[in-house]
Amino acid sequence: MDRTPRIDLRCYRHGPARHRHDHHQIVVALEGRMILDAAGREGIVSRDAAALVPGGTYHAFEACRESRFLVVDVADGAGPDVGTSGPDDGPWRAARREPFVSIAPDVRGYLDFLGMRAEGGALPAALARPAARLALELLRPRANASASAPPVPPALARACRFMAARLDRPATVAEAAGAAASSPSRLHALFREHLGTTPGRWLLGRRLDEAARLLSDTRLPVERVAGAVGFADASAFGRAFRRSRGLTPLGHRRRARSRGTN
Repeated sequence: MDRTPRIDLRCYRHGPARHRHDHHQIVVALEGRMILDAAGREGIVSRDAAALVPGGTYHAFEACRESRFLVVDVADGAGPDVGTSGPDDGPWRAARREPFVSIAPDVRGYLDFLGMRAEGGALPAALARPAARLALELLRPRANASASAPPVPPALARACRFMAARLDRPATVAEAAGAAASSPSRLHALFREHLGTTPGRWLLGRRLDEAARLLSDTRLPVERVAGAVGFADASAFGRAFRRSRGLTPLGHRRRARSRGTN
């Protein structure tokens, strides 16, 4: 069985999401940031901190719409050179206690190089194993460091959960701030500092992400999709969707269906 690591670029547009998989995973931010909850720890994946997610670990994540990530998937049993002779080997054992790993400037340069090599698609097998081995080795010494990634401020987490649960309803920053036990100005500062965006832009991105999912996965009319993500006006929804995705809602649906039949 081929257990070659897979290294590619991904954009996590649908969230919040919670899942688990058998393979281990390294998640590195190339652009933007992600709130990640894994192994009972909540932190932010950014250009300063990566995440090592052990196989079988439930994890939840929310990424900014503009984000891109370099992701390394490592199958359990892939071999000792990538830390997986068994299910609890090496850095993955440490990651069950502390999944967040600080990124030194020299390591950052190597990870950005991998990101450039992955621009055209997943790295070929001949490169993937040594690349994954080096990435893991460079991150390994820092895996036991405490507080490697800045924790998610509770007010920011509460605001994100509040808005994500109300995509179909109008929501103001003041309401989100109230749910987060914060002030609107403080909430703006938290979004800027930790997610690199504003509450309004974050919410719009989440609504459009959900709209893209509904257009791809359901047969709901565009007007119903617009209402389901908080737009009272289907025309305004169409304009916002096209500015964000470069396609009309119906164009996005047609493309999703054509890909599904290929």
